[in-house]
Amino acid sequence: MNVEIGSPGASIATGQTSTQNLMDVDASGWGVGFNLGAVYELNENNRFGLSYHYSPEIEASGTVSYQGNANIGDLKMPLPSRAEFSGYHRIEDTKFAVHYSIQYISWSDFDALVTTDGTNIKDYKWQDTFHYSIGGTYYINQNWEARIGYMFDEGVQDQLTSVSVPDSDRQWFSAGASYHFNADQSLDLGFTYLVGEDVAVVDTINGGAAAGGLTLNTTTKATAMLFGVQYTHRF
Repeated sequence: MNVEIGSPGASIATGQTSTQNLMDVDASGWGVGFNLGAVYELNENNRFGLSYHYSPEIEASGTVSYQGNANIGDLKMPLPSRAEFSGYHRIEDTKFAVHYSIQYISWSDFDALVTTDGTNIKDYKWQDTFHYSIGGTYYINQNWEARIGYMFDEGVQDQLTSVSVPDSDRQWFSAGASYHFNADQSLDLGFTYLVGEDVAVVDTINGGAAAGGLTLNTTTKATAMLFGVQYTHRF
């Protein structure tokens, strides 16, 4: 990752730019996490699930340079853990089922981007978030299933906003289908349209314009279309 910005304090004529190398990162690291989960089945038509995913803090080593200083140690990257509760209920004697989930994500773990020697590259101060989803399945026949779903996903940014990671509350609209070739082989298709909100962002670099740095005032919005294909073979 290499970031260049307008040089703080420089006098720049209209239509011209002045740049300086603010941050240069070429690093890698690894960590060990784990998953725990359980399913409680009331009967063949009703079940509940509970899962937990632990994520560690990763220290990425390599080239880590900030404002020309390369002696700042390794980059510390805190990753969020998450917990989820879900349910599935098929309406008896029908071809319909409803499923839902609530997920908690500890994004407040990502408080700042710092190095092992204590250099604070950038504050983020993200907040813990939830996402809520609900969907339905229609069992067309022995081979085909059709699905539709909706999810509301809370944004991680709180009072402190940043253009480096555009973020907002998001709505996910999904549809998909499954085709079962036989009891052991199936093909899943899915499509999701993601819509984010417009967010006014004020971001500062090197203390902002008042301190001779840079202040950015802008509006961000994220939209996306996601396609997925999965083939499953059970042995």
